Amino acid sequence: MKSYTEQEMKAINKAVKEAGFEAEVIETLINYDYVTINKGRDGRMYAYYFDGVREAIVDVDTLNIISNYEAEALFC
Repeated sequence: MKSYTEQEMKAINKAVKEAGFEAEVIETLINYDYVTINKGRDGRMYAYYFDGVREAIVDVDTLNIISNYEAEALFC
């Protein structure tokens, strides 16, 4: 499994839960790159879950969930 900080893992956990999954599948989701840590245009780091249907983004520092509207400005 990839190496993430404790805070990054908290954000990943929250993004995965927001997408509707239980914690037991996190390792699999990380291994298949369904959930990653990415830098936004604002320079901040975000846990990003996307599987083609569901999407969830969480700010690593604040653990705030990012709306789709906010995500467009950060990543598109």
